[in-house]
Amino acid sequence: MAYLIDMSTYSEQKFLHFVEIHQLSLKSLVAKDDHFCKKITPHLTFHTSKGRMKLIDYLAQYDTLKIINSVDEFRQISQISNAQSECVLCTGYAFDQEIIYKYAQLEGVLVQVVDPQSTVSQLQDVNQPGLLTFLQRINTMLRAEDLLVTLKHFEPVGVPALFVSSEKQMYITTAKKIQEQTDDFWGEIIGDVTNTAETYRSSELCLNANNELVLQMSQLDDTKSLKTYLQVLYVQSLLMGNFAVGDKELSLLNQGLLYLMNTGLNALAPSSNTRH
Repeated sequence: MAYLIDMSTYSEQKFLHFVEIHQLSLKSLVAKDDHFCKKITPHLTFHTSKGRMKLIDYLAQYDTLKIINSVDEFRQISQISNAQSECVLCTGYAFDQEIIYKYAQLEGVLVQVVDPQSTVSQLQDVNQPGLLTFLQRINTMLRAEDLLVTLKHFEPVGVPALFVSSEKQMYITTAKKIQEQTDDFWGEIIGDVTNTAETYRSSELCLNANNELVLQMSQLDDTKSLKTYLQVLYVQSLLMGNFAVGDKELSLLNQGLLYLMNTGLNALAPSSNTRH
């Protein structure tokens, strides 16, 4: 360690090159030594919503370290955080959480832990009467499927929907997917483990009120078509967020896409009166 500390002082370029090559090994050392942590950590690279970034560059732009402790949760909010000119650092990889907390404590850096639910709750709510009616309508429509839908204004405009879920809910959902594919013995064990937490619900499908597709959906009168659009967006948002997708969700996606294609083709096909 003394050799590396001397290198950081007297041969900066050589030191930076060394750090770039041996990131993971250095992180394991940094987590165990306070002095080494202060010297090395600023030059380590971390995953952020703006791409990989050295901590020294992050702190040059932001006073507070906004962190999220789960890779899965980071994937849920990285797009919208970036679009809102925020930079969230993911500490879900090996040693990162321990290093960040240690460095922040040693150097007096402010740390703010964020999560998908709090991020989405801070997005701008809709207040247009038509959109509020639409929101009430779709929540009534999907009540039987135990899916909460919210409607917010957010960027990027090209993202029509965002599915957010807590780690506990993701654990329950993933366990249920495994239960579907295992034998009766293990299925019963998984069921016993998850049943105690089954009443816990902390997931939502957040529709983007800035997205053109969502705005067009709000004008639909046909209940069947609207529900199909919602189901397809739901599964698409699961896939975008790297969530576990089971047979039920894949069936919804397949049936939804077939219905929408048939509807589109019927609309484009010539009527019987114009056929020769």
